[in-house]
Amino acid sequence: LVIPVKTLWLVENVSKTQASILAQGKQAVENLQGGLSAIDAQDYSDAKAKFLLADADFGNIKEQIQSYNSTVVSLVEILPSLGPKVTFANQLIEVGQNLAQAAAILSATANGDQSVTESLDSLAERLKNVSIVLTKANNTLSLIPVDQLPDGYQTKIVELKKSLPTFIEQLYRADDIFKVSNTLLGGQKLSRVLFVFQNNRELRATGGFAGSFAVADFERGKMTKFDLPGGGTYDTEGGLKANIVPPYPLQILGNSWNMWDA
Repeated sequence: LVIPVKTLWLVENVSKTQASILAQGKQAVENLQGGLSAIDAQDYSDAKAKFLLADADFGNIKEQIQSYNSTVVSLVEILPSLGPKVTFANQLIEVGQNLAQAAAILSATANGDQSVTESLDSLAERLKNVSIVLTKANNTLSLIPVDQLPDGYQTKIVELKKSLPTFIEQLYRADDIFKVSNTLLGGQKLSRVLFVFQNNRELRATGGFAGSFAVADFERGKMTKFDLPGGGTYDTEGGLKANIVPPYPLQILGNSWNMWDA
């Protein structure tokens, strides 16, 4: 008798608090939208504040639902009429909270005192954390059957299910790009980079005649040395220690294989 009475009390109490939960949900969505608008206006401080508010709103809703006795909530979840609604509501709240957390991390600005490579490392770390949070959101989203949701939510959830995996994949690719950039810019040690300038009107195997080149040294994102030989690639001819016979098609141009013919 106790459990049915508690269950009836819960159903009645949920109905009474439905308006409050819907209001908080609306406020959470508005804060998310406000954060996106702030990013468009390049006001990252306000964007982060809005996303954190959205995260708090979703958290408050989750706490309000979880405040009921867990045993009784578990019983409601298995009721044919109410169970799926409770489960989907919790899943949607979790997805919303994950999205708000990810947006707050993304909107955080870098420390102005950091070097270029330190800023890249900081951004890479933030993107890594974002990918973890969004992966959680994507996993939860995959559990929600769209056809069981209200009509007003179905289109948005379908779009989110399609776009989120692609965005997560792009974040992981960005991590590789940051690692390469950090190496090229001398994040850990001196980096010496060779730049070769080609003329695609004189075809060669790599895309064009390599007429000029430059050598640059980088340390912690700063260029510490830059050398641009005035004679271009022809200046390398004097340093050749061996005469290499070029491939047959190039022999019509000369009897040695040089850097500019690469």
